[in-house]
Amino acid sequence: MLLVRRLVGSALIVSVAGACGGDSTAAVVSNPRPTLLGVTPSILNAGSAAATVRLSGQSFVFGSRVFLDGTVRAARFVNSDALDVDLSANDLAAMDTLQFVVVNPEPGGGTSAALPFVIGYPTPTITSVSPSTFSSRTSSVFLTIVGSGFSSRTLVIWDAETAGFVANVTSANELRVQIPSFEFPTARTYTVRVHNLPPGGGDSNSLPVVVTANSMPPNTLRIALGEAARFH
Repeated sequence: MLLVRRLVGSALIVSVAGACGGDSTAAVVSNPRPTLLGVTPSILNAGSAAATVRLSGQSFVFGSRVFLDGTVRAARFVNSDALDVDLSANDLAAMDTLQFVVVNPEPGGGTSAALPFVIGYPTPTITSVSPSTFSSRTSSVFLTIVGSGFSSRTLVIWDAETAGFVANVTSANELRVQIPSFEFPTARTYTVRVHNLPPGGGDSNSLPVVVTANSMPPNTLRIALGEAARFH
């Protein structure tokens, strides 16, 4: 007995090949209900260019359709466990948490549970900090940090602190922050990094900042008791 399988639309029809060339005993095989388990990558940066993500799961079929927040998206069937989905730059323009759903067609079929997909803040990087050296006698210091991926939800983490300072973010590539003197009580090398809050985000690399024991730098105006002000 030879089984003959034909795909008619999205339905798989199975029949038994007859001895005289005809088919008999046709049966329609129902599509399963899909299960959506994951998306790779699970987050993309807001403002990214067009990208392709892969949905992983179970029971995908050739006619599976993918919806992102209720709108169908172009999808390619890889196998019963994977679908590739194209996202446009417009899909990724703003920060949001969207929902993927996979729908298998009739006969049978059905809709998967929704899976969240995050469009969020990037992981920042820093390339320079200025000043990178100053005296421990400084009452406070304003640091200018240059890098990339800065946003309104960027914090500056000084040394081993677990809390961050709110920064004045002037652009996606530069920010300023004031560090009070009690954060550098002794002369040593400290570190500074930045952190983007969720969604997405994360810690940047760290850069060193050297705090010296110099009581005052050269060419500072001093007023000595009984003397006129003079430069040294």
